[in-house]
Amino acid sequence: MEVYFAASTFYQSLVLLMQTGQVTEVVTPLFHRLVRDRGELVGARLFTVLMNWMVSLAACVSLVGFLFADWLIPLLVPGFDSSAQQLAIAMFRAIIPLTALQILQSLLTCYLTAKKRFVRQEVIRLASVATSLTLIVAGAYWLNAWSMVLGLWTGSIIMVCAMVYLAHQAGYRHSFVFWDSTISFRQLLRSLPSISSYVIVTQLYSIALTSGLSTLPQGSLAIFTYARRIFSRLNSLISRPVSVVFFNHYSAAVAKDSQRTLQLTREALRVFLVAACFMLLAWLAAGYPGLKFLWLSERFSVVHVWETYLVLMLLSFGTFFAGPGMIYRKMNVSHGQVIGQYNLLSFVQVACGLAAYFMIPAFGLLSAVVIVFLNPCLNAAMAALITFRRDSNHFAWYQRDDLLNCGLILVGIGVPAAGILMIIPDTEARWMNFVIASSIGVGAICMAFVVSVRLRMAEPLAVWRLIRNGIAGRFT
Repeated sequence: MEVYFAASTFYQSLVLLMQTGQVTEVVTPLFHRLVRDRGELVGARLFTVLMNWMVSLAACVSLVGFLFADWLIPLLVPGFDSSAQQLAIAMFRAIIPLTALQILQSLLTCYLTAKKRFVRQEVIRLASVATSLTLIVAGAYWLNAWSMVLGLWTGSIIMVCAMVYLAHQAGYRHSFVFWDSTISFRQLLRSLPSISSYVIVTQLYSIALTSGLSTLPQGSLAIFTYARRIFSRLNSLISRPVSVVFFNHYSAAVAKDSQRTLQLTREALRVFLVAACFMLLAWLAAGYPGLKFLWLSERFSVVHVWETYLVLMLLSFGTFFAGPGMIYRKMNVSHGQVIGQYNLLSFVQVACGLAAYFMIPAFGLLSAVVIVFLNPCLNAAMAALITFRRDSNHFAWYQRDDLLNCGLILVGIGVPAAGILMIIPDTEARWMNFVIASSIGVGAICMAFVVSVRLRMAEPLAVWRLIRNGIAGRFT
């Protein structure tokens, strides 16, 4: 599993080196301005040109990565023995052709979200993840870690086919055009050097992190990567819906010179705070028995599970800073402040990469957790600085009442739930751990929801009204 994590980390680094995420941040405001000034067809042509260039480039990068895998992988995991490195090379070569598909999927997703078509693609994303996980579980006994490669391929193919279909339904028609003289790419081209430097140092930071962890005792890389990926998946359930919807509404509001920008920012921060509070409460209450259900086996002891739980808890606290950082970053891009922002963020990534390279071999797993916790905090501080300097009157942060209410929920419900776990006798029966995690986790979330409604918190109160109206509608 550690070998697969290492191989897929390098693949993900190459996908991110293609700058899809950062380029689409710049393209979305440009798309909204083109639609406002010249109509939907011209806006769609912007994505046509971008797809042709970036997918072609991704195919070339995949070929280079495939050919030079014998040289790249040993640099990534110098702590692995030769047999593990050879397996990582084979897995990397099996995964790397997916790069072009990932780029195509990302750009089609950006097009659909720019047109404010959010729901269907998220339902399909959920279906693709469920299919991928099913294949991994079903094939693990026969294929071992290769079942994860099969799951990755299957999920990617499902997503690309679905995104092509949804884009066609939305009116998108593709053509193999690599330039359009009627569209100005000046802003995008001017931003590329700073975006490129940020993406490169971000992936060097990720590679330095993996390299440092490979020097620790066997199991450390698996523990950290497993915890980080679980956290990343669950955090994306919060950050992706909030940031995607916020960015597209905010970008459209800026393009139309709307005065709703401050209101949109405050609403997004409040939603993120409440969602992060509930996620942290769930981990605090049910994380340990939940991990024992997922991971406990003859290959991973209770000590490994406990260490993974602690890593997850520490990473989860960084969510409260990562959310505002993502929101501020989207705001800055919408206002055209790309170069200065990405230069500051590049500085943070360089500092964290150097710290990971030198501190992890010296101080162990805890230093890796501290570095990964500080990284989003520093990124948020840099993005917030740009936002505040641009217009301090439109700068927003978590509201004091919302912070107090969330703190009350975490302390009043999370601490007793964790105390119950201490009282319950420890068990290695997997399904018993599932029952314990489900009971305590669901109970804690339900209690938190009731308390949040009683405290008149806006988002839980809105959800309660929807539930109440739905129930009332069945009897009227």
